[in-house]
Amino acid sequence: VQARKISKSVPMAVVGPGDFFGEVEVFNDTVRCSAAIAQTDCVFLVLARQHLMEAIPQVVLESIFRYSTMRVQWRNSRLLLLLESLANLHWAPARDARAAL
Repeated sequence: VQARKISKSVPMAVVGPGDFFGEVEVFNDTVRCSAAIAQTDCVFLVLARQHLMEAIPQVVLESIFRYSTMRVQWRNSRLLLLLESLANLHWAPARDARAAL
């Protein structure tokens, strides 16, 4: 499954068997800001926030939270590297798209 930002078709992550996604939104009780696109046939388990909190022991929830936090921090560091690289290019888009042709 590939997670993509809804506004752009830019791959954010690729997950495989046994992986999970959407946990940040479940913990924060917010709406997902990205979409998941299956690259093959998949079977998904969908858990509502209430059922997840009731069914999973606290220690497991804490582990999921720590893992999710590390994943967000890793993505943020990758984004920062990308932005720093772009800043070093001293590139500015053309004001008129036709001027770039």
